[in-house]
Amino acid sequence: MALFNGLPTVGQVSGLQVVQETNAIDAELLAVLTAAGVTPDVGKLNQLAQAIKLLGWGATDRRLATQAEAEAGTDNVYQVTALRVAQAIAKAAPRGAPGSSFHHAGLMPPPGALIEDGSLVSRTSYANLFNAICPVFNCVITSGSKSVTGVPAAVLTALGSGAGIQVEGAGIPAGSTIASIASGVITLSVNAVGAGTIIRICPWGAGDGVTTFKLPEGQGEFKRGAGLGRNVNAGRALGSAEADDFRNHSHIVPGVTGGTGGVYVIGGGSVGSANVETVATGGIETRPRNVAYLPCIWY
Repeated sequence: MALFNGLPTVGQVSGLQVVQETNAIDAELLAVLTAAGVTPDVGKLNQLAQAIKLLGWGATDRRLATQAEAEAGTDNVYQVTALRVAQAIAKAAPRGAPGSSFHHAGLMPPPGALIEDGSLVSRTSYANLFNAICPVFNCVITSGSKSVTGVPAAVLTALGSGAGIQVEGAGIPAGSTIASIASGVITLSVNAVGAGTIIRICPWGAGDGVTTFKLPEGQGEFKRGAGLGRNVNAGRALGSAEADDFRNHSHIVPGVTGGTGGVYVIGGGSVGSANVETVATGGIETRPRNVAYLPCIWY
């Protein structure tokens, strides 16, 4: 077919020039596909976009990573935003196991932690923490009896006296607590209304017994290790609070022996005696030197 030569003087382009320019564009596009390893297919209209993705990103799928994918850190294909990077760093930050209590120097708890303020929180939202501080154990619950047997000895030791600790389980009435622990047996505050094989023990509080549980209260409190049978600070239940106190003691009050008309405190001659009261001194509590930190717990 003859090609029109065109009329340059009136701005007409020759057919040969059009063909040459079209061929040049086709060659450029084919070069892009070839460089990306894409086989040309006249039935596909997205190959150029695919080739650009391959050349620019190295993969056909370069969508944004989800938060879970960014936190997992196992993908080497998807893109991440600055927010996802921050979330991944926060997720990877060192933290303790759920239920681990700690003091924090910041004004707010770090990601993954709550303030130990004795509040009620969701059993669903904080399921790991709930199961950590309100754990379940195999046991034998007998209908019509207050006795619960089969709980591991180490658990009973950690519970101390157990008095007042809330418990849950099949056959255990709502709101039940531990009355006492002795000889490997937990005695409930009320009789079981059915048989069961699982008991959930909540030293810090069971919340509403359905959707919430209670956090430990760490505000303004010193922590003390449980006695665990050492006969030190005995008679305590795990999670129980204790008022301030000091060890019983006595004081020697200087006095005189002999004389008339006075009160005599020390012997050597029995002239007279009376109680002597010292002047009150001190503050509103007994405490050591201390620094205030934010009480937190990992969830």
